Amino acid sequence: MTADFKANGYDLKRLIRIICNTKAYQLSSKPSPTNARDERFYSHGKLAALTPDQMFYSLMGVTGLENALARGMDRDRVEQMKQRFLAGFVFLFGNDEGESGDAFNGTIPQALLLMNNPQIQNGLKVTATSTLGKILQKYETVEARLDEMYLAALGRFPSDTEKKFFASVIGKHQNSKLIYEDVYWALVNSSEFQFNH
Repeated sequence: MTADFKANGYDLKRLIRIICNTKAYQLSSKPSPTNARDERFYSHGKLAALTPDQMFYSLMGVTGLENALARGMDRDRVEQMKQRFLAGFVFLFGNDEGESGDAFNGTIPQALLLMNNPQIQNGLKVTATSTLGKILQKYETVEARLDEMYLAALGRFPSDTEKKFFASVIGKHQNSKLIYEDVYWALVNSSEFQFNH
C-alpha cells in the first residue's frame, strides 16, 4: 500500500478509496452466531462511539449549520463561531480533565445538548439552508424524502419496515413539515447516529 501511495503522487482520495473498498473495512458491525465472541481476528466491524470532534462535524453536516452560519458572515467569523461551538462540545463530550474523550458515555448533559441545543434544533428544522429543508424542496414523494433523510443522518437507506412505519406516520399528519422535523430529529438523536458502524 505504501508503494502504491507513493507511486500515485500521495493521492489521499485514492488511498481512502482503496481502504474503503477493502473487505475488512466493509465488514458489518452486526456479528453472526459464529463470530459474536471474536475480539481478535477482525471477523466483524467493531462498533465504536464517535469522538467529540466526529460528533460535532457529523452534526454540522446533517443539519446544514455551517451553511446557515455562512449566510451574511465573513469566513473568519464563521470559523470563530464554529471553533467556540466545537470547544464547548468537546468539553462536554470529553473526559473529566477537559480533554477530548474517545468514547460516548451518554451522560445526561450530553443527551440534553443533543436534544435541546438551539443551534442543533434550528438545524433540524425545515428552512432554506437546512439539510432537511433542501431534502423537502428537492423531493416530492414521502419515500424519496425518507431515503434522503436516512442517507443524510445514518448513511444508509431505511429498511422496508422503517419506511413503511414512517410513511404511515407522515401520512397521518398530512405530510406536515413538523412531522418531517420530528422524524429527522429522532434519526439524529438515535444511538445509530452516535456510533461508527
